[in-house]
Formats: sequence, structure tokens, C-alpha cells
Amino acid sequence: YKATIGADFATKTFQQQGKSVKCQIWDTAGQERFRAITNAYYRGAVGAFICYDVTREITFQNTEKWLSELKEHADGNIVIIMIGNKIDAVDQRVGVHLNKGCKDRRGLRILPIALNRIHRNFSK
Repeated sequence: YKATIGADFATKTFQQQGKSVKCQIWDTAGQERFRAITNAYYRGAVGAFICYDVTREITFQNTEKWLSELKEHADGNIVIIMIGNKIDAVDQRVGVHLNKGCKDRRGLRILPIALNRIHRNFSK
């Protein structure tokens, strides 16, 4: 695992319903010291993934903070998907609903993934 410093950026282009879709993906740092610069990345976003590590309960608890920041800084119509990462780990501490399209108590869609299969998950 390598922590993000500030923000990291990537693009992904794929076909969806016969159209080419290009996504700009920003990985903003989770550390408090980078909070001022990461808030700027929310403006203009049409979608967001809030990720947590299923082996670390604190990361799931922190999703409340990320959701609050999105509501404060992003457009009200932003699509938000929760991602439970490392579902292939033996020592899961956070219960992950493995049913496709499952939603958490806030009505957010949960997408359980394993990073070693991210390309397969991303196309869903």
C-alpha cells in the first residue's frame, strides 16, 4: 500500500451502451493536512467513490466525514458509490454486503472489490 500525497490523477475510457465514456479519476489524500487542497477537487464532479478498507473499521467510520465533505463542496446531484476494498482479505472486520447493488443505511450503493481485479469491477 502506498499513501496518496495531495492528489493523484488518472483517466479511463470505456464503451457504455455504444458510446465512448472518458472518466477523470482523482484520488485525493485522506490525511488531514491535505484537506484544504482536496476540497477543491469536489467542485464540478459528477460522481464520487468513497472507499474504505474492510480490514480496518476506522476507515469505514471515516466514510461519514467524506460524505459530509461531498455534501458541503460538491453538486447536490453527485452520484456516490461506497467501495469496500480488500474483500479478498481473510481478516475482514467490516461487514460487506456481497449482493450486487446492495445499499447501506444512507441509501448509498456499496460495491465490494478486490484491487487485484479492479479493471473487471470498474467496467460494472
